[in-house]
Amino acid sequence: MNTQSKVIFWNIWGHRLADGVHDFLEHHSHDTDVFCLTEVRDVDSVQLSRLGTNLRYSRGFGEQAEQMNGYQQLRERFSDTHALHYISATRDTCTCDQNRVKFKDSGFGSTLMVKSDLVVIDHGHELLEFDGEDVKSRVLQWVVYTKGETCYLLAHLHGAWIKGNTKGDHEVRNQQALLVRVALIRIANMYDVEKVIFGGDFNLDINTNALQLMEGDHYRNLIKEFGIENTRTAAYRNFDVEGESMYADYALVSNNVTVHSFAVADGVLASDHAALVVEFS
Repeated sequence: MNTQSKVIFWNIWGHRLADGVHDFLEHHSHDTDVFCLTEVRDVDSVQLSRLGTNLRYSRGFGEQAEQMNGYQQLRERFSDTHALHYISATRDTCTCDQNRVKFKDSGFGSTLMVKSDLVVIDHGHELLEFDGEDVKSRVLQWVVYTKGETCYLLAHLHGAWIKGNTKGDHEVRNQQALLVRVALIRIANMYDVEKVIFGGDFNLDINTNALQLMEGDHYRNLIKEFGIENTRTAAYRNFDVEGESMYADYALVSNNVTVHSFAVADGVLASDHAALVVEFS
């Protein structure tokens, strides 16, 4: 019996390049226990049928359109082999900047894709709300499972985005880090978890105080440990901009986790974020 575990953290960029996203997931689906995906769009299929489109263009960036039914596409493609869990902190009306089509009650959230044969103890999410700031709530999504004789807590986060301060220090990000730390401790204690793996697109530069608060004394940051200097891909709109930080995505593990391999798939141009691939026990 294989007692090693494998997880992939990936911001899939609103399904702009859906075929590439699905091909990458298919390639890794046979041996990945959990995919932790962010920037997953969700909208009612009846509404899309009435609108006659699932595409939403954003003004000014010259990028491909987001596909608003990303979660539906994932379910159609992977539900035979994976249990899929979706959560969005808010649901809003989104307008296409090209044709002014309005997508009502749409989600911009996170998805756990859990291999069907994995022994899952529980799964859920924590809503992270911030005091006194015009910043949208965020969600910490998690699953507790066993592999071999080890009980793991796996969690992922799409970190707060702040206009004019996309990756730097901010009180909201410090607050977020503390909320996450408390939530991880509480969930781990609730289920007698032995080992914790936590990652995602934190929207943080590598030298921020908020990232240090996330790490604390109990987590190793694999981006630092493996000397990674870039978690973006060439699809990122600021990829060639001098002075632009190429950090956004992180994988943290508790000190007792043995990491067998860690890879940053920055050559996969299905997103402007690289997928983080972690094998551990």
